[in-house]
Amino acid sequence: MATSYLTLDQLLAVQFDRPTNLLLSAAAGSGKTTTLTERIVDRMLKGAVLPSELLVITFTELAAKDLKVKIERRLHEARDRAGSKEEKLFSDRLLNELSLAQISTIHAFCQQILNAYLPEFADEEGKALLEPGFRVMDDEEEQKLRDDSLDTVLRTLYRRISEPEFFEPFILAGEKRSCDDWLLDFQTVARAYSPDLDDKVFREAILDMLELLRNLPRYEEQAATSLETLFHRAQHFPSPDDRAVSYWWDLYEESLDSARRSLREMNDDPFLNDVLRTSKLKTELQLAQAVETASDVVEALTGLSGRDAEHWDAVFGPSFRSDKTNRSRRGRRRQPSPRIFRVRFTNTTGAHPHLPTGRAIHGNRPLDGSGI
Repeated sequence: MATSYLTLDQLLAVQFDRPTNLLLSAAAGSGKTTTLTERIVDRMLKGAVLPSELLVITFTELAAKDLKVKIERRLHEARDRAGSKEEKLFSDRLLNELSLAQISTIHAFCQQILNAYLPEFADEEGKALLEPGFRVMDDEEEQKLRDDSLDTVLRTLYRRISEPEFFEPFILAGEKRSCDDWLLDFQTVARAYSPDLDDKVFREAILDMLELLRNLPRYEEQAATSLETLFHRAQHFPSPDDRAVSYWWDLYEESLDSARRSLREMNDDPFLNDVLRTSKLKTELQLAQAVETASDVVEALTGLSGRDAEHWDAVFGPSFRSDKTNRSRRGRRRQPSPRIFRVRFTNTTGAHPHLPTGRAIHGNRPLDGSGI
């Protein structure tokens, strides 16, 4: 069998014949499928394995079909190069039996096992756990069920925010939290991802996290450990030794600059001064107040300087929890504290979509950009 195009490492993997397990690890595009094809064909032509004894698991159906085609092509080439009648007959036999090889995704393989032993899958009363005719869901069905489940969960949680009712919240990290605190955390995170009425970004983030977790063994244990490590780093944030510090400072300053430009445009808009601030509609007055509050926040934050813990705590410190406008009896506005600004801004306009808030501020400091 011609294998001159293989590298030395690939050739070693193809011809490895010791009675032990063999693990190959390589980057994408490095020739893993080619090496596997050559190894399978080499083992079959040497009589070390028959097609019916093969179990090859691929990640996708497309990869499984591609592997079958490549194996069949290499067997045809081996048949054409056969030097004797016996070799040609043996190649023909391998080609005829190739359909017996189990080359598929893990889902298809499991379905075959379940079908073969379907009567044995029953409860204590003998009732079948699986009905005949069951099949593997396709991608569209899986996505629809996932979206429907997520929609049900989010609708329930949104309703519980406005109509509180007792439930036992699930905490991945194992931390004890009350229903009210858990819902407040949920609302903070939801606003951070999707401050507008559309929660598309929030939904996409949840689905991305689910996809990540489902591919982790013992994900609950790993997630809890990672969160503890994250919170430990957050308690010492912003530490000069933390690689995430510059990232969060840059993001904070970019967000502040963007907010400053946007608010300048809004305050210069005649609609704000001529319509909203003189309106008799509560919603329009609230919108004008939100712009005013946001302007106060940005003005106070702009007056801070330095990239140190004192600056960060001034922005995120929880010393004040009142969202009431700080005014004297005459109506003259006092210079509010940046801490008050932050709380008022969060309660009035929702959390900024980039800066961590709520439970993310663990130990008075934000999450530290783990994974950066």
